[in-house]
Amino acid sequence: MSVVGAAVQADSAATAQDPRHAGRPAGDGDQDEAQRRQVPGLSGNRRPEGEGQAQARLCPWELAQELGVYMLSFDRPGYAESDPHPARTEESIALDIAELADNLQLGRKFYLAGFSMGGEIMWSCLKYIPHRLSGVAILGPVGNYWWPGLPSNVSRDAWYQQLPRDQWAVWVAHHLPWLTYWWNTQKLFPASSVIAYNPALLSQEDEMLMAKFGYRAYMPQIRQQGEHECLHRDMMVGFGKWSWSPLQLENPFADADADDGQGAGKVHLWHGAEDLIVPVSLSRYISQKLPWVVYHELPKSGHLFPIAEGMADIIVKSLLLGDDHLSSSASQPPHSP
Repeated sequence: MSVVGAAVQADSAATAQDPRHAGRPAGDGDQDEAQRRQVPGLSGNRRPEGEGQAQARLCPWELAQELGVYMLSFDRPGYAESDPHPARTEESIALDIAELADNLQLGRKFYLAGFSMGGEIMWSCLKYIPHRLSGVAILGPVGNYWWPGLPSNVSRDAWYQQLPRDQWAVWVAHHLPWLTYWWNTQKLFPASSVIAYNPALLSQEDEMLMAKFGYRAYMPQIRQQGEHECLHRDMMVGFGKWSWSPLQLENPFADADADDGQGAGKVHLWHGAEDLIVPVSLSRYISQKLPWVVYHELPKSGHLFPIAEGMADIIVKSLLLGDDHLSSSASQPPHSP
């Protein structure tokens, strides 16, 4: 997850109340200038130093300087240096974000941006800490096929867009969560192709982007506590039995002050139409049912669109300044079907 906000000492670690230890935050941007505008976001872990770091940034240094923001990323529970949280739920991670923001003195409100599984977590933040948010960008979010209120035909359509092996892996995570580790490590049946980085899940654009994004040398650092404490628990929570769904959320910015800024008080939902990892149909349906969500569908993009050339600028400027500030020359401008 990434948090953009006030000044942070990047070499210090944060401690959760319960008391878990969170990996040292890492950030980009001018920390003093960031006092004016605070922006948090999400991803599995903070970015390590080294080759390829700049390419994976949601908010490049130049853009952070231009907008006067500071982006911070941290290790979610079980990833890299953050302690595992065996009892974590879809609510606990949202409370972790709020507590981290308080520990780092990011201020009363901040922005969030979450990608993939982090995108699903954004719905939890809108549910449990809406009073702390200035705006949210949800990028290619994972969806739960058992969310309450989700029509069976919509869920079924999205379900069968998965590979059969992934249908089984997700089914086990939902119905038999205690069996998730075994299912994804046994050799009798094919396990999750997402965890295995199956190239069959890459769209044409994703294949081109993979050279820039994929095969990261620091992957062992991310999963150093074992796949069960990070990836498997992500599945158990993300595809678990929720008592609510995004369809039941109300606009958290309906009564936002006009002085918050032109780009503030918006929820932006982005999805690639050719996403073979996370079916776009769930995002389409949710956006139709929640008119306060600003939906951007990229017709030629797959799952990795956030790291496509120029997309970081488009996403962040849309979140902070509003869509009117987007350049008309963008290679893949937002498109709503």
